[in-house]
Amino acid sequence: MIDFMKRIIILTITLLSTVFVFSCRQDEDYVGTETFFVASERGFGQLYEGEGYYYYVRYSEEDEWTKFYDTITGFDYREGYEYNITVDKYRNDPDLADAGEYRYELRKINSCEQKMSKM
Repeated sequence: MIDFMKRIIILTITLLSTVFVFSCRQDEDYVGTETFFVASERGFGQLYEGEGYYYYVRYSEEDEWTKFYDTITGFDYREGYEYNITVDKYRNDPDLADAGEYRYELRKINSCEQKMSKM
């Protein structure tokens, strides 16, 4: 009888732990991760809410550099360094004025090399 109770308790704890872990990972706004290169220089021009700096990014070394207007939370950019980064991508609230469709949070800096990006 005691072994049966132990099994029930262990099974219950396991099930509750699994439910807790998976419920914490569900974020309705979470879209996924993206990995891309960030050029060693930024541009300056019109953004959503006025003028400001934007990044040049590309998703592979063969791609052309494109303008990236959004902020990357947690990314401490330094001019003169080319980065390869991984970010978490979230859908923005559509009611937010002057905001892009997505918001980005730095997950990891995969590489950071001091160099001038070939634009």
